[in-house]
Amino acid sequence: MTHPLSDALLYVLTSFCLTIGALTSIITAYRVLIALRAKHRAHEMLVVAAANDVELKHLFVAAQKEALTDLEVKNAIDKIGRIILKLSSEDQKFLEDAMHQRSPSGTKRFVKSVLLAA
Repeated sequence: MTHPLSDALLYVLTSFCLTIGALTSIITAYRVLIALRAKHRAHEMLVVAAANDVELKHLFVAAQKEALTDLEVKNAIDKIGRIILKLSSEDQKFLEDAMHQRSPSGTKRFVKSVLLAA
């Protein structure tokens, strides 16, 4: 036979853990949606800017055909960096973090995904 207080404590702790888990999932889903929105907005702005920028047009074509070179990634980061100044601070923060990853291959993948809206 268990003590009634231990059953109540077990119920409270279980409920607390489930609530924390649910809140964490909601926050993570929210951050993913914000990240996707920021990437989509950056892509839309790049498409508009590409109408007047031959180098940016070349970056779009290169991203579609092949892997981007380091120089193309650097140029794309510069272009994206200038464009994102028009976005919200939350979008800017996400995009800045994604463009300056520790992993060069991760940065390349991100830049290519922004150019391709993938």
